[in-house]
Amino acid sequence: MAEPQWELQKFIVGIRHERIFMVTDIQGAMADHIVALSKKIQVPMGGLKWITRPDFLSVIISDKTEKISVNCNADGIVIQADIFEDSSITIDAIQELFIRSAHLVLPLTEAKNRINRLGVVYEFYVRDFTNSAKTIFSQFTKVNLSGIPDNMLIRMSLKNPAEDSLIQPNQINDYKNVILAISSEREKGVDPEEVEEEKEKEKVPTILKISVDYQSYYIPPRDLKNVNISKHLSDAKLYVDDIINKFSQDVE
Repeated sequence: MAEPQWELQKFIVGIRHERIFMVTDIQGAMADHIVALSKKIQVPMGGLKWITRPDFLSVIISDKTEKISVNCNADGIVIQADIFEDSSITIDAIQELFIRSAHLVLPLTEAKNRINRLGVVYEFYVRDFTNSAKTIFSQFTKVNLSGIPDNMLIRMSLKNPAEDSLIQPNQINDYKNVILAISSEREKGVDPEEVEEEKEKEKVPTILKISVDYQSYYIPPRDLKNVNISKHLSDAKLYVDDIINKFSQDVE
């Protein structure tokens, strides 16, 4: 049987700090910095220059198609990219944008001294999928889920002590956290006759979606200069590659 084709749909990376309301007073300056930065590193889609304020605490800078967006708010910075929709968007470019944005924007306030979380999310699709997400989850975790409905999202959290917490007395409560989310979906129909709710319910799920959220928590919060963003991104990539390889063995 042919190996499953894993399509990377979304790539999300974020850094969180203790909530600082002063951020809301300088979001215009933050947006200006990120717009200028996106031009320097040649972010696809013509750069980031569309500014929106969905609420009082946030400002979002995006390209005109919203395939790449940077959310700066009172809690941190999150960048989301819809990878599969545009092959010109690369993870390397998004990671560079994220690292440089964090080191450019966070020092504008006390946020730089209060970093408490760093996370990366990879979201994959496998199309032409005829099995159950529940079955894949059971095979991978060796947990019998017979009798559990298929129409639910399954999440599993794995918590482990961070390596550096074992050698830094002041960081003994740090930990890493990985959340796996598995679901199966129905391919959206394009035939007008297929949009009826009852017919949609009868269709067999044909898409497997797996999301891997790789996080580091810092307790107590750290200074930005003591957070190795590049290493976290590298560790996340190795972890995701390994776990997707294991899932591939169950999907086949």
